Amino acid sequence: MNHSFHTVESVCLEESCQSAPLMCFICKHYKHTKHKMVAVVIDGERATQEDDSKLIMASQDLSPQLAHVTSQEQKLAHLVSLVPDPAIPITLTKVSDIVS
Repeated sequence: MNHSFHTVESVCLEESCQSAPLMCFICKHYKHTKHKMVAVVIDGERATQEDDSKLIMASQDLSPQLAHVTSQEQKLAHLVSLVPDPAIPITLTKVSDIVS
């Protein structure tokens, strides 16, 4: 019996139910009566904590790379200031004309 239109509230921990462990309130009260179960919210909180720790570890790994990118950005910003203004005409002169 499928109750996909109801919100999943619990996960059944019984061995016989592992092929379809998710339960809505109807399944919880009728099909899985007296079964061991855990609320989905608890599993969600645990998964969130694991994801948070992964993000913290990833940020520690990325910090040196971000510092390098920031350094490169500063160097490029300095180089941009050295680019000649295109509105100023550039004239080329032969070295022999200057020496004479």
